[in-house]
Amino acid sequence: AAALEHWAEVRRIRDTARLACGVLGLFLSLCMFLLAEPFAALVAAQPYALFSLLAIAPAALFGCLTAVERGYWEGLQNMTPTAVSLGLGLALCQWVLAHPEIVCRRVPADVPLSALAAAGAVLGVTLSTAMGWLYFLLRGLRSGNRLPRGNAPAAPMGQIFRRLLYVMIPVALGSLVTNLTSLLDLVTMMRCLGRAQMLHSGELLRRFGTAASAPDSSAHPLHGK
Repeated sequence: AAALEHWAEVRRIRDTARLACGVLGLFLSLCMFLLAEPFAALVAAQPYALFSLLAIAPAALFGCLTAVERGYWEGLQNMTPTAVSLGLGLALCQWVLAHPEIVCRRVPADVPLSALAAAGAVLGVTLSTAMGWLYFLLRGLRSGNRLPRGNAPAAPMGQIFRRLLYVMIPVALGSLVTNLTSLLDLVTMMRCLGRAQMLHSGELLRRFGTAASAPDSSAHPLHGK
């Protein structure tokens, strides 16, 4: 649409994508919040993974919204907004990793350090997506809509939505196939390792005695112990 200088359609494509991805991202975030506990306990067989799942849940919403803005500006051949949003997100992620005692101050004291570290790292990813979206929001409020008005009428929102689906569904299915292998590893390997630890703890201790005899990870400075 931009190449044809159909600026009204460019605006409508952006509005349609914002609405569709916003609703989809909100739905996915709610699903992750509500299903985090049973997924951690029943699928991953790691109850403490709950904190990481809760920390990553908002990223579904902010990731969808940020993807729309990045795609919009990249489609207009402007990579600067994408670069700035990524830079701000990485900077915030690095800050979270460097200051876990601030971010995880209210975590229960019985949570192991490993679970806390994983949740802190994941929270950095979530905050980076939120920072990227916030940058696009502030940029839009400051600069407004500077596209030319254009004379060509825009296609109906329903038609644009169907065209977006034709592009989004194959890409999403491709990503799903790639991530299914990680999900299968999570479901199988964690359970196999847990069963091996339960049935053959003596052999594991003989082979990996140094690691097994390490201090209890739940006693760490973040919990004041």
